[in-house]
Amino acid sequence: MRSDVCFSLNSNVIQRLKYVRKESVLEILFKSGNIQYYHDVPCDIWNEFKESDYPGKYFYNHFRNKFDFSLEAGEAEAF
Repeated sequence: MRSDVCFSLNSNVIQRLKYVRKESVLEILFKSGNIQYYHDVPCDIWNEFKESDYPGKYFYNHFRNKFDFSLEAGEAEAF
């Protein structure tokens, strides 16, 4: 099993997701270039998110104000 998994989305706001399993960290690259790192994200939430038909809605309902996160502005090249 791979420890890091990247997944591109068809979304107006989110460009790409990366899940680091050994750290349970979800990295979200937004089309603005900002990256948010969500900590202690269970693998089942990651799986649901990447399979969601509406990733923006899933993000709003399952991540916003529910997980601790850190932010990097304009770091799209590093993702």
